[in-house]
Amino acid sequence: MESAVLEAYEKLITININGRAYEVPENNTLLRVLQFMSLDLAYSKYCWNGDCRNCAFKYISRKTGNEVEALGCQMRCFPNMVITRPPDGVDLN
Repeated sequence: MESAVLEAYEKLITININGRAYEVPENNTLLRVLQFMSLDLAYSKYCWNGDCRNCAFKYISRKTGNEVEALGCQMRCFPNMVITRPPDGVDLN
């Protein structure tokens, strides 16, 4: 599918955020996925290029099984990704 905000994708993948499953576009960073989910992201809070680190989040590494930190503007979501702490200020309710 095409979108002005999202990278090109062909299918939705399942990710888990705080114990809840979401269907989101493959091949997209966490911040773009959160936009797809229609969350009201504070654009002034995020630089979108990794400089501010405001989009830092924690997830379970596929390689080690450990919780690690990444930047939502740079890290692409992968199938069955388990996010244990979304970026500060993201309200999923």
